[in-house]
Amino acid sequence: MNKLETKNKFYRIHTEAKNVDDILKAYKVVWPKGCANFVEGKGLYLGVLENSLTIEIIGPDTLAFRGKVEGLAYYIKAINQQQSVLISENPVSIDTV
Repeated sequence: MNKLETKNKFYRIHTEAKNVDDILKAYKVVWPKGCANFVEGKGLYLGVLENSLTIEIIGPDTLAFRGKVEGLAYYIKAINQQQSVLISENPVSIDTV
């Protein structure tokens, strides 16, 4: 196991599952060789069941990287014409096998 010693965060963008192909294209512009999970499911927004999309990204705990995550969330908010898009982040340690 190889533990990466840099400070990283687990960022998640929670949104409605609309325009997913456009969101994926935008992700690839921001991080052309990045790694992420696009997880589709069901979610509730103000009590209404909807198709949801969570984008999970592991990256450095820096303002610059956080700014890229936030920029993608603003783009998603605009193209999906949403009132809000949720960003969550947590510290994470990474091991590879």
